Order: sequence, then C-alpha cells, then structure tokens
Amino acid sequence: MSALLAAWAWAKEHKLFTGVVALCVACFVAGRASVRQEPAVHEVVDEHKAAASSSASDTTRRDGPKKTVTLNFDPAPAAPAHKVAIPDLVDPVDVPRGERIESVTIEEDAPSTTETKAATESVATEDRHLELTITPPVNKPGWALQLGFEDVLHARSLRLAARRRLFGPVWLELSAVPVSRSLGVAAAVEW
Repeated sequence: MSALLAAWAWAKEHKLFTGVVALCVACFVAGRASVRQEPAVHEVVDEHKAAASSSASDTTRRDGPKKTVTLNFDPAPAAPAHKVAIPDLVDPVDVPRGERIESVTIEEDAPSTTETKAATESVATEDRHLELTITPPVNKPGWALQLGFEDVLHARSLRLAARRRLFGPVWLELSAVPVSRSLGVAAAVEW
C-alpha cells in the first residue's frame, strides 16, 4: 500500500508529466475503443452463356425442255409404209403408206437450272447475375477506460472512469474522483 501512496505523491509532484502520460493513455484507449470493423461483403456471380443456330434451305430445280423431234411428211401416193433411221434418234421412225419424210427437226434439251436459297440464323445469349450481400458490422459490447482531470483550472483532481457498451450506441459510465471520494454514474449515446 505504501508503494501506491508513493506513486500517488510522485504523480502530484510531476503534474505536467503525469498529465501528458494520462492524455496519451486516454487517447490510446479511446482510439482502440473507437476502432470499427469493416462490413462483411459477399459476392456471388452466376454467368450463363448459350448459343443456338438454325439453318434452312430451299432448292428449286427447273429442267430444260427434252429432246423434241418434229417430222414433216409430204404425200407420196406410190410410197409403201417403211421405217427410216434418223441420226440422233435411237429407234427408226415409221413412215405411213402414201407418205414420205419431207424434213426432220430435232431440238435438243436446254440446260436445267437449280436454285438454292439458304438462310442461317445464330442467336447467342449471355446472362449474368450478380448478388452482392453487405452485412454491417455488429457493435460488440466493449469497454472504455478513461483517465483525466476534474476541475482542470483549479484543483486538478484525478478522475477515473470506466464505460461499458450496453447495446448499439448506448454506453453506461461509472466514474470516480479519488481525492474527493466521489462516485458518478452516467449514460452516453454515440452517433
């Protein structure tokens, strides 16, 4: 107990030094008590990509005319019925009785044409879903200690205080001034 009284007597003799140390300790404690946690951030990204393509085609074919053979006959009363072989024809042509072939006209096939129309359609779809969840930090119950001076301009008595966070921004404080043997109680709200 005598060591505590000796420290108290030394602190009273060196008030400036004691005040600076008390101020540093109070700033440190207040700074540690006011450290706030950052909110928790949770990110979920869903990406979906899909591609589809379809094609259709339409083909039209136009055939040219086939081989056409035109035979012109002249009357020939004394001519018997007979067969005549005509170049470019596979089978011989029958000539009726009393007729003769005056002329043969052969028309060849015209080329056939094919027309194709094609259509292709491609569709690409991309979906992106971003879900961001921000959880604010929870105010945890905490303690704050205070060391200061009461009546700074005159007596400069040492003042001790302890604070406890009850919930949210509400604090409960218990303070003591040892020289005057007084106790104090206070409630505080921070914002």
